[in-house]
Amino acid sequence: MGSNSRYNYAAGTSGKTVVARLKPKTDLIGGLIEICKENSIRCGAIVCGLGTLDGAVVLTAAPAPGTKSGVGYSEPIIVKGMIEFICGQGIIMEKEGDLFIHFHGLFMDEDGKFYGGHFNPGGNPVLSTIDVVITEAVGVKALRMLDKDLDLEVMFPQKC
Repeated sequence: MGSNSRYNYAAGTSGKTVVARLKPKTDLIGGLIEICKENSIRCGAIVCGLGTLDGAVVLTAAPAPGTKSGVGYSEPIIVKGMIEFICGQGIIMEKEGDLFIHFHGLFMDEDGKFYGGHFNPGGNPVLSTIDVVITEAVGVKALRMLDKDLDLEVMFPQKC
């Protein structure tokens, strides 16, 4: 039986696990990057479960006419005030030699309206706490690069 599945992957093992708390005024992505750097984690997974932000800035998938994939990012969605951070997950990878975290999360504003999207560094300061678990991937690396077939930056997993 034929398969239409298309993928690339690299198999490794789990390394160290870091359990951390981001403190008030720490930028969500900036804090995660610092924790990874301090623990020499260059590839892995991040799961955030609880906390609050003092405002949020996210991007969502949006049509990108004229590109090969037809997909891009929206203009920034800015949510002000206290944010209840419900959950988040991300992939730790490298982009042009620097650490890069591709992170998505779900959150709720003061009025109970839910939002979700892609978090970039800056604009997402912790209000009281963000609790996080980071799991290192060993023997593999993930590179964020342009996929010329899609005209889009994506992850390229590789064996180390």
